[in-house]
Amino acid sequence: MRPEPPDVLDQLRVLVVDDSPSDRMMAVRVLKRAFPGIHLEQVETEEQWLRALGQERFDAVLVDYQLPWTTGLILLHELQRRWPGIPVIMLTGTAEEWQALQAVQEGLEEYLTKTPESYALLPRSMRFALQRTRQRQALLESNETLRLVIEGVYGHAIFLLDAQHRIASWNAGAELLTGYTEAAALGRFFCDLIVPEPLRDEATTQLLRAEQQGNFTGENWRMRRDGTRFWADSTVSALHKEGGALRGFVMVLRDTTERRLMEEEQQRAAEFRERLLGIVSHDLRSPLQAITLQAQLLARQVPEPRVQNATLRINQGADRMTRMIADLLDFTRGRLG
Repeated sequence: MRPEPPDVLDQLRVLVVDDSPSDRMMAVRVLKRAFPGIHLEQVETEEQWLRALGQERFDAVLVDYQLPWTTGLILLHELQRRWPGIPVIMLTGTAEEWQALQAVQEGLEEYLTKTPESYALLPRSMRFALQRTRQRQALLESNETLRLVIEGVYGHAIFLLDAQHRIASWNAGAELLTGYTEAAALGRFFCDLIVPEPLRDEATTQLLRAEQQGNFTGENWRMRRDGTRFWADSTVSALHKEGGALRGFVMVLRDTTERRLMEEEQQRAAEFRERLLGIVSHDLRSPLQAITLQAQLLARQVPEPRVQNATLRINQGADRMTRMIADLLDFTRGRLG
């Protein structure tokens, strides 16, 4: 184990609660030897105990199991209410094993019997207890930071599902996107809540794919509380326990309806342009070419001046129209890239 920085361990404040002067002296001697500069507050009576609770938070507490006015288990509960998360080590000469195990289940860091060998192990137990407490505190702070970040994301619905596909958490973005409050969503089946009924089998299949592959990404129709549908970009990631068993899923939804509608509008515009190009390049050019050919044929067959002038004007107009069609096609192709 990596040792704690000296400036942290040397400034420890530890509360020692024991009605036996000799046992307190043994514990104090061992801790002072292991942690130079440590501040030890000793408690022998209930009055001293109550005064100690009125002080600022201690870094750790060492308690005896059996005291004249109470038990160490009751003191453990009082300490947890007064200073949540504080590491507590219990020294016992009278408690049976089941009582010590009960205390551990209720938050005790460790229990040691009152023997010379156990007192020798006390500094190591204190270091382990302090390290575990700091790790738990760091994890709690990280989880709280993550929770605040997720809660602050309004553009995305972020929520957790358990292994049975029930909603286990629900952020503000999910509420804004779907219209369901956290209270209304928690415990509900994901598919029943926001997936349109015809698509629920498909949504269940996607969760199974995420479980098998680790994650799944796709776009699907989802449903708001008022029954309206929205197109959602979905990312599903499977969460597993240490042994590999499925723990649940984390799901992120983003409303892409506006983008989807824009893409469809662009697709319709592109199809319209294609039809327009087809009309201009074929449906207009073909009759124009027929007019030009017929005018040229008429000019060769009828040499009369009036006919020649008319066919000349027809050909000139056809040439202008041909150039206009070519310019229109060039402009349209240029706009299309």
